[in-house]
Amino acid sequence: MGYDVHITRRTPWWEDEGEQITTQEWAAVVAADPELEMVQVARVSPRGQDAVLEYRHEWLAQMVTTQNGTLTAPGWTGERGRSW
Repeated sequence: MGYDVHITRRTPWWEDEGEQITTQEWAAVVAADPELEMVQVARVSPRGQDAVLEYRHEWLAQMVTTQNGTLTAPGWTGERGRSW
């Protein structure tokens, strides 16, 4: 299961014009939240297929959860900044 979260200052959010969030602001939010990690690449293999779908973006972040003090995320190797 997956979902997209769009963080914006625009009203309505889908409009192309309006106040922007800077790269520096977003990086500071992610750095300040221990449950977020910048990854720049998201990969998924559709169930039952050998194909790998990939999405790249400089602002891409993923949620990281903690279990017994250990950071975990789907497909995470334990290296900071990597999602596979």
